[in-house]
Order: sequence, then structure tokens, then C-alpha cells
Amino acid sequence: MQEANEILNKNVEHRKAMLDLIASMEAIAFVGAGLSVPCGYPPWRTLLDQLRTEAEALATFQPPNGVTVSNPLDYAEAIQRHFEQHSGSLSRYYSVLGRAFGQKQCSEVQQRFVRVPFKGFVTTNYEDTLEQALALAGNKLTNRSVVVKCGNEDSHKVSEFLLSLDADAAQPRRVAHLHGIENQTKHIILSASDYRRAYGFVEPNANGQSQAPEWTLHRKLVWSLLATRRLVFFGCSLEDPYLTALLRAVADDLWNYGQPVHYAIISLDPDKVSSAHANEAQFLSKFGVQIVYYNNSDGTHTGLDQLINEALGRCGKSPGMGWLEDVNRETERSLRAHEN
Repeated sequence: MQEANEILNKNVEHRKAMLDLIASMEAIAFVGAGLSVPCGYPPWRTLLDQLRTEAEALATFQPPNGVTVSNPLDYAEAIQRHFEQHSGSLSRYYSVLGRAFGQKQCSEVQQRFVRVPFKGFVTTNYEDTLEQALALAGNKLTNRSVVVKCGNEDSHKVSEFLLSLDADAAQPRRVAHLHGIENQTKHIILSASDYRRAYGFVEPNANGQSQAPEWTLHRKLVWSLLATRRLVFFGCSLEDPYLTALLRAVADDLWNYGQPVHYAIISLDPDKVSSAHANEAQFLSKFGVQIVYYNNSDGTHTGLDQLINEALGRCGKSPGMGWLEDVNRETERSLRAHEN
């Protein structure tokens, strides 16, 4: 308990700096699965279990030697190949993914979260609860989802998303789905080969030498966001292999080592206290991401809810206000500043 308190006390300065960034209305939210789990969507490990169960219904599933659920990208690759081999296509595989992420209700936390004045939202999630929350908050926009697709397909939509990041604060905000969405399952990125294709990873040559990655649309987008914007990561885990693979895909090209350019909000769980300092140092040194912990000693994640409410308060918003009231208040503040 004492060690946890020491970490949280040391964390106060980082938390303030992150809230200052959010209040500046210059931050972009990067949203992981943790923010959608309360809605009933599976985290990646549960999803892999569901896929394996379906794969076993076709034939006995035996992943290659050394490939376990602890290597989720390779494990998902083995499941994907199993479906293809035993059913002749990936239709059943995509069907499982579509059912797992079919529409559910967004949470109250998400409804408050989308009212924090981020310039836009980037997510690796496959569902549309952020879009639901934006609609309920009064942020009306048809087709607010932007699905980033391999092969430069619909790349003009990615351009629209990037341009929207500099729109007036009162304008509707968009959600960019990096790894697909449940109603377009063939664009979902889950396995090792999906990642290689999306982020341009190239296999070593015949001499075993690594080769420069290809500049795919996914790589260009993530690189540009990490290089030219400031991100705050929500609902992500330090053990999330999908997040670290994504960061690793572009971090070596950048110059942000050891610099707190971005922030990641992470729960400080009782069983993670001993590794907290090492994790913080690793993410900052490798990816330019400063960790901001919230206390999760009771396992309820109410600390995240409190942090979102604190961010709303710093931006002059009440947790109970709606989008229209937010806009009216911001307009009032702007007019008063102009009169002065």
C-alpha cells in the first residue's frame, strides 16, 4: 500500500501536465478495449478463446509448437489458417468476429468521456460505442466513422479525418477505426499477417537481414499522429500486445525517446505495483509515452471515471451537461474574452 501511494504521489505532476494538455483542446484520444469491456465486448484474450472454440468445431485445433495465447498475434494467425484450411474460406471466422462485436449500448462513462474536448478519436476497437456516445451527447454527424483499410482503399476518408482534427471545437468530431469495425469484418486486423499487411512489416531477406517497412496507409496515419500530434491513451494495457506492436511499428522512426510527448492512462492494480516503475520507464524511453496512473486498489476502475470528471471540470464542463450546453458555454466564454 505504501509503495502504491508513493507511485500515485509521484504521479501528481504527470497527471496535472496531462490535464493541462486536455484543457488546451489540442489532444487526440486513442481508445483501447478497456473502455468498451463494461459494455459487454470481449477483451482480446476472451475473443481468442471464442475463436478457438469455433475453430475446434471444425476440427481439432493444434497451434504450431511454441505458439500460445501468450503470443496473441501468432495465435490468432494459427486460428485464422485453421478456419481457412477446414472450411475453405474465412467466412466463418469473420462471422464469429461480427457476432462478438455486434451492437450493444454505450456506457455512461463513454458518454461523459466523449464530452472531453478531444480533437478526435482513434481506436483499435471493432465496435461503434464511441459513435453512439457522440450521438447521445448531441454531436450529430452522419458517417462519423472512418475505417482505415489496407491497400489505400477509401484513403480520402482518412484525409477527411485528418482535416477534421483542425476544425472548430463546436464542429462534430470523427472516430478513426484503425483495425476495422464489426459491420466490415474483412477489414478487421487481429492476426500477425493482418499486422504485417497493415503496417508494412517486411520479412528478413535471404541473408536474415531486416528490411525497411513499406509505407502503407496505416503506417502513414499512425506515424503522422505520433509525430505531429499529442495523444492520450485510454483503455489500453501495458501488456496489450496489439498496442505495443502498433507503437513499435513507428517509434524507431521518431525522435521522441524519453520525452513525454503522449500520455497513457493506466490502472494501478495491487498486483502490478512492483512493476510500475519499470513499465513507466520503458514506455517513456521507447515510445515517448508518459504513464499516468489512477488508483484501482478496489478493482472497480472508479478512478478512471473520476479522472474523466476531473478533465471535464478542467475544461469548464459539468459531468451532467449535454453537448448543446457545452457549446453555449464555450461560445459565452469566447464572447466575453472578445469583449474584454
